[in-house]
Amino acid sequence: NNILIFLFFIVNGSSFYWLGRTLDRSRTGSLIGAIAYALSGFMIRFTDITGIAAVMPFIPLAFVCVFHIIRNPRPLRWAGFFFLLLTYSWIGGFAEVVVYTFAGLGIWTIYLLWQQPTPTPRWKPLLYLVVATTLSLLVLSPWFLSVLLFVSLSQLIRGIVAEEPVAMRVDSSF
Repeated sequence: NNILIFLFFIVNGSSFYWLGRTLDRSRTGSLIGAIAYALSGFMIRFTDITGIAAVMPFIPLAFVCVFHIIRNPRPLRWAGFFFLLLTYSWIGGFAEVVVYTFAGLGIWTIYLLWQQPTPTPRWKPLLYLVVATTLSLLVLSPWFLSVLLFVSLSQLIRGIVAEEPVAMRVDSSF
C-alpha cells in the first residue's frame, strides 16, 4: 500500500506538471506547482482513501484535455482521451470530485472560448466535450442506476424530503 501511495504522489505531481507546461509555464514554475499540488494538505490528508487519491490526477488532466480540445486543430484525439479519463474517474473515484471538477471545467471552457483570438467555429469544441461526456455517462449508466437505487434505500434521502422529522420519544422511566 505504501508503494501505491508513493505512486499517487508521482502521478498527481506529473499531471499538474503537464498542466503547467500546457499553459506555457516555465519548467521551474511547473515543477513548483506540481510539488505543491502533489504534497498539498488535501493530498496528504486523503491519500489513504484510494478512491479520492485515484481521482486526483483527473483534475489537472481534465483541464489539459479541455485546453487541447478547444485550442488544438485536431481535437478528436483529445476528446477520446477526455472520454477515457472521465470514464476512469467516474468508476475509480469519488463522484463528488468529478462533479466539482465539471463546474471548474465549465468556467475554464467559457474562459478559453472567450479568450480565443481567431474566429473559429466555437460550437465544434463544445460538441466534442458534450459527446465525450455523454458517451462516458452512457457507458457507466448501469453503474449509475445501481447507485441511484442504493441512494433511494439509504437514510440520506430523508434530507431531501421536505417533511418535518419525527421526534423520537424519550424514555424517562429509568
